[in-house]
Amino acid sequence: MKNLLKISAIILLSINCAALNAQVTVSQSSLTGITWTKLFDIFTSTMILTNDSICDSMESNLYGKKSFTFPYYLSDEIPTSFDSSKVGNVSSGKYIVEYNTKAGMMFVYSILELTVMMPKIVGNLSKNIL
Repeated sequence: MKNLLKISAIILLSINCAALNAQVTVSQSSLTGITWTKLFDIFTSTMILTNDSICDSMESNLYGKKSFTFPYYLSDEIPTSFDSSKVGNVSSGKYIVEYNTKAGMMFVYSILELTVMMPKIVGNLSKNIL
C-alpha cells in the first residue's frame, strides 16, 4: 500500500524533471473542474482539481481502483511548509502545493504549461517536507 501511495504521488501530476523553474502563472479557476486522464501501460490515472483538493483515481488490473483526495493550494514561491490556511483561498500561482495526508508529506510541483489535455509540470520540489 505504501508503494502505491508513492506511485500515486509521483504519477499524480505528470512529472518532468528536465526543468526546475516555474514558467506559468495559472488561475484557480483555470484548474477547477477540469478532468485529466493519463493512460500508462499498467494503469489509468484520472485527476480532478477542485478549488481546494486534488482527487486522483488510479485503476489497474494489479491493484484494482484506488482513489485519493489531498488538499492543495497555488503559490508564487516554493514554501518551506504546508500552510493549510491557504487551501481554497489563493487565486493564482506558479506552483501547486499539495499535502499528501496518507504519507504525511508536502509535494510542490512547478507549473510549466497548462493545456486542456494535461498540465505540464516539474516534479516534487519540496524535498518531501513533513
